[in-house]
Amino acid sequence: MRKAIGIDIGGTKIAAGIINELGDLEQSLEIPSIPLDSEGLFEAVVSLVEELLTSSMLERTQVSLGLGVPGLVDTEKGLAVFQNNLNWRNFPIVDRLRLRFPELNKIVIDNDVYQAAFAEWVSLKLGEKDTLAFFTVSTGISSPVILAGEGLKGDGFAGEIGLIPVYSTGKMIRLEEAASGPAIAKAGQLAYDDPTVTTATVFDRYYSADQSAVGIIDEAAEALAQGLYALISLVNPSRIIFGGSVIKKNPALLNLIKEKLEDKLIPIQGPILNKLLMSCYDNNAGLIGAGLRALN
Repeated sequence: MRKAIGIDIGGTKIAAGIINELGDLEQSLEIPSIPLDSEGLFEAVVSLVEELLTSSMLERTQVSLGLGVPGLVDTEKGLAVFQNNLNWRNFPIVDRLRLRFPELNKIVIDNDVYQAAFAEWVSLKLGEKDTLAFFTVSTGISSPVILAGEGLKGDGFAGEIGLIPVYSTGKMIRLEEAASGPAIAKAGQLAYDDPTVTTATVFDRYYSADQSAVGIIDEAAEALAQGLYALISLVNPSRIIFGGSVIKKNPALLNLIKEKLEDKLIPIQGPILNKLLMSCYDNNAGLIGAGLRALN
């Protein structure tokens, strides 16, 4: 069975693992990221690749390597173009890795959320006519779209649904400002006049039926439903998969979003409600997708 190394590079941690062509994660490693040190970050990636190659005893010429990197990437040139949370600017990571590991079969790179979306695509066994949107609610909000196994990227910055305007708290603001994890935390801090309130605090109080928390989460769900409706109306995906720490840790939020969304749908759009699903992965879809992409 063919195998690849997948690596998910973030501002907090770097995760790496051995993935087979079925999408199984056979072995994994995780180390803290070094976001402000471009060369140190690269060397950390190198060390993970070397450790996995050594411990797995795989024949190097048969191993491919897939990378998931946040922000803007150039998949053809193998560049990490711009990462808001990493100190890489037009960093030639694929060429640099080829110099360090010339024996590897193939090295590919893509945006980390697109890699995660590809993992979802493979897990659902979708076909070439199917469209999948991966709607993530976490520190930010995004929704890359996969068609026939390939990302729809436009000129390179597509999928940033968190930037679209929605009506929330009496004004038009960007979706990320209304419903991301930091936005929910900020709303809680203002509501309780307490700078220590976190996103988790707000949800804990929501589950306890605290009326301020209920109002905050209701407002966030309404904003997410507006963004989701724009996506549905423009793309009409075959499946919409939800991921990201905020919604994965709080699946009740998806039910609330569905309630808000149902009021916006016209009859012919109604079936989409049965196509809104939670991600089947814990927090490793990007890692697995990177490996699968290398095998694709």
